[in-house]
Amino acid sequence: MARVLFAATLFITSGAPRARADGPAQAQQWLDASTVRAKQGHFIAIAQVLANGSDPGFRYDSFPGVERIIAPDGKVFTRAQGKPWMESADWGKTGAPADEKRAADLDALVELAHRPFQPVAPDPVEGAARWRQADPGGNTFDLTREKPSRSPAHPYPHFEFHENPDESAEIFLRLVDAFWRWNGATAHVYVFYFYPQGEKSPPVQPAPEDQL
Repeated sequence: MARVLFAATLFITSGAPRARADGPAQAQQWLDASTVRAKQGHFIAIAQVLANGSDPGFRYDSFPGVERIIAPDGKVFTRAQGKPWMESADWGKTGAPADEKRAADLDALVELAHRPFQPVAPDPVEGAARWRQADPGGNTFDLTREKPSRSPAHPYPHFEFHENPDESAEIFLRLVDAFWRWNGATAHVYVFYFYPQGEKSPPVQPAPEDQL
């Protein structure tokens, strides 16, 4: 997992062209475009969760109608739309159903991968969510509040947007660095996002690079 996270970081920070934002409102436009793109074809989230002295990581892939997780313990699970989770390395063609606890854990990982794309409810103390441009004129933003009060030890979620490395050069969410609640504690979470161009269904055979 560490090798994959390093490769993801290297690609995002040095391999992709930098987007240039007009202002904070641009972040929501790019996030909305990312949400649409994630539903249209292959969507990948590679995450690391630092909490309670451990750093489990996982990979999440989805195509329209099917999703897959390579769990922190290395086991591979697949779920077709409307079906339960299965332990399966061939996108559900063969495998066995996941037990109830494992299925709940997998659901939590899916929620974590998609959390940046969900609407943020107003906080009773801090108010509504607000975008703040972390580097004026650049592509990084913090999702703060109307009345921010967080301590420096647990800053607000940090979002980075980059151009997708294909002919369209569209700008999508590529990295989230956040402190989120996870298993009853505050965890430091990194999630890297990828949107491979032109992939509408899972491969017949997993390629070597398709594994962690």
